[in-house]
Amino acid sequence: MTQRARAVSRYFDEVAATYAARYADRGPAGHALAVRWQRLFELLGAVEGPALDAGCGPGLLLAALGERGIAAVGVDLSARMATEAARRAPAVVGTLDHLPFKGNAFGIVIAMGAVEYVDDDQAALAELTRVLRPDGVLLASFPNRFSPYRIWKNAVFYPVVDRLRPLVSRLRGRPVPASVTAYHHHYTVREVQARLQALGCLVEDVVSLNMQLVPSPLDEWLPWLSVALSRRLERFGRAPIGRLGTAFLVRAVKRR
Repeated sequence: MTQRARAVSRYFDEVAATYAARYADRGPAGHALAVRWQRLFELLGAVEGPALDAGCGPGLLLAALGERGIAAVGVDLSARMATEAARRAPAVVGTLDHLPFKGNAFGIVIAMGAVEYVDDDQAALAELTRVLRPDGVLLASFPNRFSPYRIWKNAVFYPVVDRLRPLVSRLRGRPVPASVTAYHHHYTVREVQARLQALGCLVEDVVSLNMQLVPSPLDEWLPWLSVALSRRLERFGRAPIGRLGTAFLVRAVKRR
C-alpha cells in the first residue's frame, strides 16, 4: 500500500463512526454534501441499475439508491467505512484502481469525492468505466483546480493547520489525528472530459458544485453566511460563474 493509500485509509478509518453525521450538519461541510447529493440525483435520471458506489463511505447513498428501487453495492478503501456501509447495503473493501468486480457489471457507477484520493487516478477512471456496461451512466465528482476557495485552502490554510496540528495534539495529550490535506488531486473540466473520452465515454453534462465564497476559517466561524451565499449561487452551476465551485459533477455515458 502506498503512502497516499495508507494516509487516506487511516483518516477514513478514524472518522468512519461519525462520518454519517456530517450529512446532517448545517454548516459548510454539510451543505457541500447536500448539494452534491441533490445534483447527483438530478443528473441520474431514469437509468437502470445495478449500481456501484465507489468510495461509498458509510453507505448513506447506497441506502438512498435502495429507497429508489436501485440495487446497489459499495466499495471503499477504508475497512471501517465498508463495515459501516454494510449495515445499510452490500459493501466490500477495495480500491478504485483495482475494483473487485467483473467488467460490464453495472448500469450505474458513482464516485463521489473518491477519484482524487487515488495515486493513479487515470487507472481509477479506467476501472470505473471497465465495470460499467455499454450505455451505462458514470456520475463522478472532481475537485475544481480553479476554485478560489480551494486555492486559498491548499496554499495557505491547510499548510498552517498541518503545522499547528502536532503542537495542539501534544498540548491536549492526544495522538496526532490523520490528515489527507496533502493527498488530493485537482482537475479542470476540460482535463476530465479528455480523460473520459479516451476511455470511450461521452460526457453529457457537467455542473459545478458548492459555490464557496467565504474563505477558511471564516466559513466555520460564520457558517450561516457561508451557506447562505453558497445557496444563492448554486443555480449558476452551469454558468461561467460556476468556476467558483469547489468541485464539479460529471455525467458520462459509456459508448458501445
